[in-house]
Amino acid sequence: MNGLFLRKFPALQDGKMRKLVLSQLLSQTGGYIQNVALSALIIEKTQSRLSLGIFLCVSYAPVFLFSYFAGRLALKLSVKRVLIATEIMLFAMSAALIFLSGMPFWGFLVLGALWGTVRAFQTPCASSMPKLLCNKDSLSSGVASLSLAMSLSRAAGPIISGVLYTLFSYQAAFIANAISYIPSLLLLCKIRVEPHQNQHVKSKGKMKLNIPLLAIVFIVSFIGTGYNIIFTGLSQKLGLSRIWFSVFMALVGLGAVVGACIMSYKKYFILSALGISAAAAILSVSGSVWIICPAVLIYGLSDYLFFTFSLTKIQHENNEQSISKAMGVYTIVTTGALPIGFLVLGYLTQVFSISAVLAVVSACIAVAYIIFYRKIR
Repeated sequence: MNGLFLRKFPALQDGKMRKLVLSQLLSQTGGYIQNVALSALIIEKTQSRLSLGIFLCVSYAPVFLFSYFAGRLALKLSVKRVLIATEIMLFAMSAALIFLSGMPFWGFLVLGALWGTVRAFQTPCASSMPKLLCNKDSLSSGVASLSLAMSLSRAAGPIISGVLYTLFSYQAAFIANAISYIPSLLLLCKIRVEPHQNQHVKSKGKMKLNIPLLAIVFIVSFIGTGYNIIFTGLSQKLGLSRIWFSVFMALVGLGAVVGACIMSYKKYFILSALGISAAAAILSVSGSVWIICPAVLIYGLSDYLFFTFSLTKIQHENNEQSISKAMGVYTIVTTGALPIGFLVLGYLTQVFSISAVLAVVSACIAVAYIIFYRKIR
């Protein structure tokens, strides 16, 4: 089994990549534990998905504003050092939240803005690391390995979160998140970036951007990845207990893990965005949890294939001197699309039924893909 796994992800034969992937698996799992618990807490406090949308908008707005500049700064300083610094700050904020979970809603908005500012630096740095640690032949495997770690964290984090805040308290979930950063930081500190791969390079690298691809990525990110709002709406539509929000979030991650097992970028690229559209359509019309659960799994599977292909293609098209800038732009297009997307979804789900909103999501993604996919180089 171990040999089969390494053949599927040969980049993990390198100890540096193993440390990076394990580090991000730990910290991202903690991040999902906090994200799900915090979303449930805000819904419980405000009884409004619009309030959750506002919080998420404020949290992700700094990513849109600062990610490109963060990528340029990381190029000048050191991607590894900036990544370590951001994880230290995320650890500090996670620890503070343990004692501040009873604060008023405006306090969560301030915390969200600070969190988003740090993530604006952390995300492009983490995404750039495979390019700095892998050679050309193993780059696709390195990106896929890191994406797999994110997917595993998306599967494990929500379930752990749901168990912790349901059986114990929201603080228990925040404590688990804070603890996850400690081994993550230790692993990051042990990663050695080779001198010829170091970011302190005087020559300028020309950033290459695949605009049609980024257009599709933006639209899918903008309207199709607001899981916090979509799945709280689905849970309420079906009259399910709050633990089901965590179950749906975990199923998205499990679908991504399945995607990693059948991964084939060129073969599944066309189907992947359309898979998201099809899954959203099923969710919009079904009222049975036994149909919705497989549809959520397909949603996660398609999400993984689509974004892993996109990220890999951009990594291949840029070199070590331009990669952090390109990842800054990619982060703006993906994570940066979320603020307004969350706000729009939060408003729409307050005004219309979740079924109607999901039908719109399905149609928008399908139309966007039909328009842009033939133009991708």
